[in-house]
Amino acid sequence: MGKKASNYKYIVEELKDGRKIYLLRPAHLKGMHGFDFEIWVERKDSSKDIRPSHDDIIRDLNTKKREDPDKFKILMDMIERVFRCFDPEDLLKEHDLIFKSGESVEYILKVLKWMFLLEDIYYWNYSRRAKLYDRIKREIYQSTIM
Repeated sequence: MGKKASNYKYIVEELKDGRKIYLLRPAHLKGMHGFDFEIWVERKDSSKDIRPSHDDIIRDLNTKKREDPDKFKILMDMIERVFRCFDPEDLLKEHDLIFKSGESVEYILKVLKWMFLLEDIYYWNYSRRAKLYDRIKREIYQSTIM
């Protein structure tokens, strides 16, 4: 009889609205050999939790950019600092940014923190963190050209 794989849920962040961000392992990603995680966020209601994607974050950022370009510049600076491994909690103390659209700034920064970290883990010898950050910038700033 074969071994049954274990599943683990690691709560890594708690948002001010009470939702938790957690990592779920294993994600069964091809070739990851035990280092595969998925990022999940609890929903406010009792429906299925959210597994945010890079595309979800980019769509949300584009909405925020259209809503308030000046506040959005501050948000992008905060994202750059998360990319450079600053703690989102410290950044949130510096700026109280609130957008009407999409998820909270706290959600965006904390989810991106884990997305960047997981890119580092998945692709240890490559600059995948930078590839994700560059994609965000490219898709955010090219969307105004189109």
